[in-house]
Amino acid sequence: MHRRKLSALIMLATTFNFSAQTIDVFASEIKEDIKLSRSISNEENGNIQLNQSKVSKFDLLNSSYLEEYNKAFKLDNSKIISIANNGGQYSSSNISKAIDGNFSTHWETGKVNSETFENEVILTLEEVTKLNRIVYGARQDGAKGKGFAEEFEIYSSLTDNGDDFTLVSQGKYTDSTRDIVEIEFEETEFKRVKFKFKKANQNWASASEFMLYKKDTLSEIINNIFTDGTMTKLKDEYNNIDVINNLEAELNNHPLKEQLVYSIDLAKEILKGDKDYSDRTFTLTQYGDTHAKARNQLKMSTFGTDLQST
Repeated sequence: MHRRKLSALIMLATTFNFSAQTIDVFASEIKEDIKLSRSISNEENGNIQLNQSKVSKFDLLNSSYLEEYNKAFKLDNSKIISIANNGGQYSSSNISKAIDGNFSTHWETGKVNSETFENEVILTLEEVTKLNRIVYGARQDGAKGKGFAEEFEIYSSLTDNGDDFTLVSQGKYTDSTRDIVEIEFEETEFKRVKFKFKKANQNWASASEFMLYKKDTLSEIINNIFTDGTMTKLKDEYNNIDVINNLEAELNNHPLKEQLVYSIDLAKEILKGDKDYSDRTFTLTQYGDTHAKARNQLKMSTFGTDLQST
């Protein structure tokens, strides 16, 4: 395989915490320090995309913590008073199966996406509710992944009727269409939620489940107290033992306490100067796609950012 050497003088310094507990517990929890409502500009053509979603695999799906987490942050399905779509249904795959709490059932459209038609699903809530996440998956049966929303838009309305929707967020997911994904966006008030399939796998829009979530502020904060995924340095605003102690106190009643407390403990060790990472540092020279090599050959995790294969 041809490899193009980018530069003999470019070196990548990568620091790793090889604690087995870090990798086992937190590799899937660390998230980029981003603003969920952000503008992305394309310098070549001047186009601007607003309110881009952050989409990731929903790792809590098969977790022992999910039940308690849902009690705290998921909007109960009883608070969804109706669900409708504009493309009908295929066979017996009716739209109510997208909110029945069962990933083994599914809705599938009766009308494919085309140049003149895009599938939409509208959920009407009991009352105006603030949400910042939707967990979504396509059908999970023998045709698993068929109809997955590879590109989507999310809209909000504060009324029960009428075409008064406002675009909240847009995004895409390029990993497996079989995944159950968590879509994060800026916290927004909804009376109706419209989910539009801008691009659907095989054009046959489907959903095994839509799950609506409220903001989990504490998890977002704790997952972003470090400067990067190496978890070796705290951001300035968290580089204070009183701040960390306050976060720990707030964590006592959180359903993910057992997971999140590791970051708190590590932060305390860093502040006390108890951690020495000098023997956990090495240098890599970049040849070709360093990220791909780190994932596939070195079996490193992928929660780092920028040029770090962390």
